[in-house]
Amino acid sequence: MADPALLEQLLQNVSLGLPVEQLLEPLLTQVQQVVAVASIVAGGIFGLSLISFFIRFYHDRKILKELRQLRKDVAELRGKK
Repeated sequence: MADPALLEQLLQNVSLGLPVEQLLEPLLTQVQQVVAVASIVAGGIFGLSLISFFIRFYHDRKILKELRQLRKDVAELRGKK
């Protein structure tokens, strides 16, 4: 529940004719800060996942190259018998 004193103060401010922007400015400031932090966190997670993808891609290509060489070596050994 809202604080009655706060509601009374807001009603007095509205009755004084203060602009809505001035009334909502503290709330908007807090929301902007939360959105800024959320965007930094989301960007960090995206960056880490992108780096992880490239590391895994490089590692998998390296393993695939070694497996191809191994297949070639086994084929050569079978052909020599």
